[in-house]
Amino acid sequence: MNSQRKLATLTGVLYLVTFVTSIPAFAMKEPFLEGTGSMEMLNGAVVLEIILALACIGTAVAFYPIGRRYSEGLALGFVTST
Repeated sequence: MNSQRKLATLTGVLYLVTFVTSIPAFAMKEPFLEGTGSMEMLNGAVVLEIILALACIGTAVAFYPIGRRYSEGLALGFVTST
């Protein structure tokens, strides 16, 4: 596998991680915000949010070399929006 394909695969995996972590994190925080959740659930949500933030940054950084080939401005915009 060439380096561009590996980078594209990494970008895709990190992008999927953002979805896999964001939805459960939201579901775990909602009961706490309503006053019925436990601190353990909130701690789990915080861990998922940290993983989510790292995956978002990783997605943007991994995507930049690929997106730069098509439009450097749009690729840089994606990185800075993260």
